[in-house]
Amino acid sequence: MSHYVLYLVLGIIFFVSGCVIVYNGYQPKVGPIGNGPNYKLIWFQFFILAIYSITAFIKSFLLFKLEKKNSKDDE
Repeated sequence: MSHYVLYLVLGIIFFVSGCVIVYNGYQPKVGPIGNGPNYKLIWFQFFILAIYSITAFIKSFLLFKLEKKNSKDDE
């Protein structure tokens, strides 16, 4: 399996994980009144995972281009 496919899958997993964190953070929960969500933590986790996913997508694209270039050079 090519490395660019692995990074593409990782980018998708990171992005979906970030969306799930935001979705679960804003779901109403039963409990004491003072036990509200920590919005700074929710958005911090989302942006960290978004940065990871963008980095994985860029690395996947660059590896794909490099592999394509190397395969043309071999021919």
